[in-house]
Amino acid sequence: MSHTPPVPIGNQSPYPLQEPPHIKRNTEVPNEIGQAKRSRWSFLPILTASISAAAAISAVAILLAPDRLFQKS
Repeated sequence: MSHTPPVPIGNQSPYPLQEPPHIKRNTEVPNEIGQAKRSRWSFLPILTASISAAAAISAVAILLAPDRLFQKS
């Protein structure tokens, strides 16, 4: 038997029986846009490292020299 009997309307699955075809999208970025994004975000690691270094230096200075920072006049 190559013919499948019809399914009653109340007994049909709400989910599709076959997966829809996938759409291929172009994921390549043109050179001008890709380089602009790279150059724009290249400063972020440098900025993060400098802020972290400044915070670490400040913390060490406060821990090592509290008498100089909090002198009573």
